[in-house]
Amino acid sequence: NIPFCHQSLFVRTSLQKNNLFDLQFKISADYDQFMRLKYQDVQILHLPLVISIYLDGGISSVSREKLIKEQYRITKKYFILFATFVYTIRILKFKILGR
Repeated sequence: NIPFCHQSLFVRTSLQKNNLFDLQFKISADYDQFMRLKYQDVQILHLPLVISIYLDGGISSVSREKLIKEQYRITKKYFILFATFVYTIRILKFKILGR
């Protein structure tokens, strides 16, 4: 649900220090930080550059159901109606398609 690869995100030091990763989220701490910054109306710039190349298969790929539940908990802090809609769609997709 993040519109970029988190390995390619650069955050100003001052923003990072004031928005540390919430370690209660074992899989989606980066998503929580992004949502928090977005909610604070921090300016986000997209640069069309390849910054990193990564392999699929990390914890978020292996524990898809845990990822979905964790991201729901995060999203509902900021956008409750949207979170409920997206969570329902993602759980149905996971249960039907297994991904």
